[in-house]
Amino acid sequence: MGSRQNVGGSSNRDRVFEVISSVAEMEFALADAINAQTRILRRENLSPDQLKEFSEDLAQLIALTIQKEMMLEFILKGALDAWETVNNPDPKK
Repeated sequence: MGSRQNVGGSSNRDRVFEVISSVAEMEFALADAINAQTRILRRENLSPDQLKEFSEDLAQLIALTIQKEMMLEFILKGALDAWETVNNPDPKK
């Protein structure tokens, strides 16, 4: 069974792979941002005021990451559903 072609020449499978790859890249970027902040926190000798501000910024970054994770979960679910459709098309159609 060949892969279906879209108007732009990319197969549906290619498009699904692109979405999944984009989700993975975003996951890595979010993890890198949090890791960078924690490395700074470990290395720097921060005053109590600086530590409080840094902790608040880190908490905001983590909250943003959680929001992005929820969106990425929906995007990934859609991509996996599309992958299932591409690989197991309805034989009645």
